[in-house]
Amino acid sequence: MALKKEYWVIGILSIMVVAFVLIIVIATIATRELRTPPPAITGLIANDASYIRHGQIDLSWSPSDATDFLYYYIYASQEEITDVVDLSPIARINDRTDVSYQATRYRVPGLSLALFAFMKDTEYWFAVTAVDFDGKESMVSNSVSTTIEIMPPPSPAPSVIIKAVHMGAFNPETITVPVGTTIAWTNIEDSYFEDCYFFRNPHTVVSTTGLFNYELTDTDNIFSYTFNQTGVFTYHCELHPEETATVIVVEELEAVLRGQ
Repeated sequence: MALKKEYWVIGILSIMVVAFVLIIVIATIATRELRTPPPAITGLIANDASYIRHGQIDLSWSPSDATDFLYYYIYASQEEITDVVDLSPIARINDRTDVSYQATRYRVPGLSLALFAFMKDTEYWFAVTAVDFDGKESMVSNSVSTTIEIMPPPSPAPSVIIKAVHMGAFNPETITVPVGTTIAWTNIEDSYFEDCYFFRNPHTVVSTTGLFNYELTDTDNIFSYTFNQTGVFTYHCELHPEETATVIVVEELEAVLRGQ
């Protein structure tokens, strides 16, 4: 009889332990289901979308306040991002304190395996979210947009070249040109050797009225400026005060009549 009683006690204790474990598991699952996602990311900015940097877009934001932070997701779209339900992240960052990202590629919708460069003159929107250990993702509080600049057209080819020679003068010192003419100044002068050039001393090309100010050196030896207004424009070399010159800009018809 005593043995059967012990079995009963052991059975009851086992049932109690199993029930307790089940209660803990159910409570844990329920707690996770009731837990809220991490707070939305704030302070997101996008900058330096310049053609000079080959389309690189710099993103930065404030660190996540989530107590159980796991990682950041970065998203990109050609439309304003209000949620990320239909978007795939372009990057993931696991360090809470790493709150910057250099975006250089854009994942085209429908081509999940292909990455393409950001296109110039196209507006792109970005958003960042935080994900916790339960896989819950924060909402999108705001998205930011930026447009990569278009590279400006190249300067017109100069139709007149003025040399800053070593003998202390601009050559020619005075010139008359029609409006719209692009003039180039250089301190390179033909040498006595075929197919060679001789680099002269540095000179500056400084407009008296502040239109331009440029220094010609051994490595930066040409400067151009387009005169889009008529008038008399004087300039000089700050390194050599005796070097002064004048550009006279006239209407094209008048220049033709003068035989320029």
